[in-house]
Amino acid sequence: MRKLILLMLGLILILSSCELYMDEPEMGDVYVISIGIDYKNNQSDTDDLNGTIPDAKELFHTIMKISERAEQPWKGYLLLQEGDSHDPITLNSYEGEGVGKVNYASRDHLFDTLIAISNQATKHDLTILTYSGHGVDKTGEMVLAHTETDGQVSSINPMLVAPEDLLEAMAAIPGRKLIILDSCFSGVFVPESESSLSTVLVNGIDDWYAKFWEGSGYNLPDLYVLTASALADSYEDPDSTDHSHGVFTITLLEALGWNHPHGVDISTIEPGTPPALRGSVITVDSLYTFIKKNQNLPIRWNILKPSQEYQHPLVSGGAMDMVLFRF
Repeated sequence: MRKLILLMLGLILILSSCELYMDEPEMGDVYVISIGIDYKNNQSDTDDLNGTIPDAKELFHTIMKISERAEQPWKGYLLLQEGDSHDPITLNSYEGEGVGKVNYASRDHLFDTLIAISNQATKHDLTILTYSGHGVDKTGEMVLAHTETDGQVSSINPMLVAPEDLLEAMAAIPGRKLIILDSCFSGVFVPESESSLSTVLVNGIDDWYAKFWEGSGYNLPDLYVLTASALADSYEDPDSTDHSHGVFTITLLEALGWNHPHGVDISTIEPGTPPALRGSVITVDSLYTFIKKNQNLPIRWNILKPSQEYQHPLVSGGAMDMVLFRF
């Protein structure tokens, strides 16, 4: 009887563990797409953003350095719209992949990049896409850079990237994938799975309960989404004036060991030991856990401080976790 009790306790501990890791993946190449848009060349009502360009550039640089430290070859695509230029040369700038090359952050350039990666990547590779920019109220669509040579944008519809379109394009890429979004209402991008519903789009506790008991097993997903917020706004760091970041992204950078003094060339900086490191690996969950514990804004609304801003990051994956880097 004692052996049976111990066996049952062991099974309970295993099944109730907060994380289930995927099988040890073979670590292949790393593909990185970092998107930052400040909207300053948009002669319309779109608000300018100050932290998005530093977000994209520094995430790009940090992930590259971590890939090198993990001895994983990498290929990078930096898609930016920075400043007020909207001449044809700027709008059509697209140089493909390469270190330090900057391509214009239009919708077409994004999907051209995803197609290029899908034609190159293998099942052992890792693709990380980061986006810092606007998200559409309630629906979450990413707002990419416009392509009007006079800067006058009558409609943002040609600039929008819907969640289902991005998820479909990323899913077509072989290997492991991670989407990181620092934008308002970005939780809409967190996908449903056979074993889970969207906590953003589905509000009924009865639906969640039924899904839990319907008998579906956990799959091993190869596409994860990490977002700055649920169905709410995301914010830029209120304490930054001359070197701004998104609240979510600055904490993500800290999780990856990044410390960028203002005015220092980022190419000369090496990240420190990532605080999100768990043993010898960085995982999606280790990043998410660090952000929730350390971001400058609270993660939930406080009835005692109703005017205080809050921001709750989300992650997909359920009980499953995915290894990103192994050292």
